[in-house]
Amino acid sequence: MNWPEFVIASVAIILLPGPGQIAILTATLSGGRKAGLQAVAGLLTGDIVIMTLVAAGVATLFARFPGVERALRLCGALYILWIGFGVMRSPLGLSGALNDGSKRLPWYPRTVGITLLNPKAVLFFVSFFPQFVDRSLPVGQGFLRLGIVFTALSGTYLVGFTWMGSRLGRLLRESATAARWVPRVLGAVILAFGVRLLF
Repeated sequence: MNWPEFVIASVAIILLPGPGQIAILTATLSGGRKAGLQAVAGLLTGDIVIMTLVAAGVATLFARFPGVERALRLCGALYILWIGFGVMRSPLGLSGALNDGSKRLPWYPRTVGITLLNPKAVLFFVSFFPQFVDRSLPVGQGFLRLGIVFTALSGTYLVGFTWMGSRLGRLLRESATAARWVPRVLGAVILAFGVRLLF
């Protein structure tokens, strides 16, 4: 097991933007640091669930029944598109709350859903972790060790990302133009991820 290589590879992957990070940024800009941290917790929860499922052999299920993956991909795409449309319709308010149609749903379950309904996340862990797992350990234990380190690295980065986003949000709320256009841009990016997931 080469820990330095695993850490370097993990950091490089964590820094890549994805729908989860965009959702965290959106939550932070619209609802402040508390909403951003809720979104971070949701994303990490989803990752932990997926890592557990991968260790339990969900990849075999996908291989045996490809329709399950296609159905999950469609549900995930539709869910992300719904989030994106909601974000686009809502300007950043001085009250710090999103005024979209999904405001009744807190950010924690929303980012859990974004993660769990993305089959690419499952396929990522299936392809990434086996390259570094310690062959001298049982598969489940080896995945657990990697998962703990990956989650710690991801959580550290995302908490810092949220802190920077909250500072940016305070500046943007002072601009009426930014309050109108930032959600539109973020919503469009989320929609792009949803469309890409369809194909």
